[in-house]
Amino acid sequence: MPEGTAIWALADGKAGNRSQAFGVADALGQPYREICIDDGPLGILPNILLGASLTGIDASSRNMLTPPWPDLVIAAGRRTAPVARWIKHRAGGKTKLCQIMDPGAGRSDFDLIAWPAHDRPANAANVMAIKAAPHRITPARLAAARVEWAGAVDELPMPRIAVLVGGSTRRRRFTDAMARELGEMTNAAADA
Repeated sequence: MPEGTAIWALADGKAGNRSQAFGVADALGQPYREICIDDGPLGILPNILLGASLTGIDASSRNMLTPPWPDLVIAAGRRTAPVARWIKHRAGGKTKLCQIMDPGAGRSDFDLIAWPAHDRPANAANVMAIKAAPHRITPARLAAARVEWAGAVDELPMPRIAVLVGGSTRRRRFTDAMARELGEMTNAAADA
């Protein structure tokens, strides 16, 4: 991506957060720079302590964050929020910030927070409740997958149901028992 790109999309090492940040950036239809942020030793600290800083990220991530500053930063996940806020401060407030999910601190620094409705978003002028997570799945990608998987699923009975499962999170482990229950519920839906 050329220097001076007007849009930066920040994501941490979590696949779900990358999908959300880059999916929103893809949907804008404009060139953007993907920046993957890696934690440093202090990345475990809560955002209230990190503030608008690079304290929680490693040196290689810090080295990617240099002027010219973007017009827009799209960030997803708690760990990218201090970095996005730091960029806005370095840009003299000229960079607009879009955060997907609760940033955990410094909410007023964000121009837009797209907060999942199931997480009970705060009632604020810069908060928009969203029904589902943004992603990179597009009609074109589905069409390509249909071609790629055609031979593998042609013999399976109809209707065919695909279930995409993210897995364990910091707050909840996705157990074998949960996977079995999900499979049983999916089969029941197909039978119905």
